[in-house]
Amino acid sequence: MNKKFQIFISSTYLDLQEERKNIANVIKKHNHIAVGMETFPAGPVQQWEMIKEMIDDCDYYVLIIGGRYGSISPPFDPDDQREISYTQREYEYAYKQGIPIYTFFRQDIDKLPPEKRERNEKKRKMLKAFIEKVRNNGYYHETWQDVGELGVSVLNSLTNAFTSTPRPGWVRSDRLFQTAMDYSSDVEIVEKLIYYKFLHLSDKTVSAGPLYRKFVKRLNTTIDVYDEYLTFRVSKFNKLVTRFRSYDSTRGTAVEVNSLIPFIMSLRDTDKTIEENPQILQPLIGGPSNVFVTSSHYYNGFQDGNKDAAAKADKNAQTVRLVVDFTSVKDYHLHISGQPRGFFSYHEESGKLVSREVGDIKTVVPGLYWIERKDMREGEVIRMEFSTDIETISNIT
Repeated sequence: MNKKFQIFISSTYLDLQEERKNIANVIKKHNHIAVGMETFPAGPVQQWEMIKEMIDDCDYYVLIIGGRYGSISPPFDPDDQREISYTQREYEYAYKQGIPIYTFFRQDIDKLPPEKRERNEKKRKMLKAFIEKVRNNGYYHETWQDVGELGVSVLNSLTNAFTSTPRPGWVRSDRLFQTAMDYSSDVEIVEKLIYYKFLHLSDKTVSAGPLYRKFVKRLNTTIDVYDEYLTFRVSKFNKLVTRFRSYDSTRGTAVEVNSLIPFIMSLRDTDKTIEENPQILQPLIGGPSNVFVTSSHYYNGFQDGNKDAAAKADKNAQTVRLVVDFTSVKDYHLHISGQPRGFFSYHEESGKLVSREVGDIKTVVPGLYWIERKDMREGEVIRMEFSTDIETISNIT
């Protein structure tokens, strides 16, 4: 299957225009996609959001470093007020997203003409620190001296990367659908695992104060954290699917969601709050693949009246497993009431959702519990209850 890879070209602009143009032409000549600052809008906030979207959609990140540090960007993140260049901010974002980075350092920058060197002493020091940081990032890097040499080096490095570090890439939709089914079509889940990993537990009805406070960028507010847990969802299908949607809902204050495997192609959440829309997050993961993994980070979703964990069959599933892990929480037993109880919820012929208790929860070690059910139908739920609110059905993933 022919793939086009999208490559983000990052560098300072005025001093490296010729180099950028040459690299872009080399990439396009070999039928891949080159993107960079040339397509950014003018406004700084709008510009930074587009930069992040472009980096998210790229398979590889090429960083060209010459003799200038570049213009300083405004601080877009309330938690990061550093004065750093756009180039460094782009690089740090790509690094955080786990995108393979290939860096090319200009040799002998002190011998460059004045217009291609930093004249400001502060920026010279910032450039030196940035170079040192990139050299030690664990990714591939080499040096270059002229435009032609740089183009050949970039092409050779990317060609090797396509084999040694394969990425999702882009495929014509007509070819893609020849080999994979859309998730909304008739597919079945072979196995589904929902794993809850608790990091902190407390009860705000009895606690004097929160465990800590956290700024949640999506909600643009700081929240009091009383409990905190991660969920990992692994779904294995009986055939390849091209698009996989995962919905998250919670009664807690906030959720952060990430896609793990395959690498994210599109992930957006709304600006609405829990109260406005309980299903606030919908990650959409690219494929094709028959295995998808997502993770979510929940806060304040395990409080009085809501102390349960559940797994829902959103498709017919051969096997569904639910695992709940308190082993990282000191004195977890102070916040849950003994052995959990298991429940299976299903729809009667009348359409009414009913629950019945099932007694097959297993304890792996103290604080680590799991339950498994075979041949679940779409809409059915297995859950563990850790308190007496057995009629509540919540946290359904």
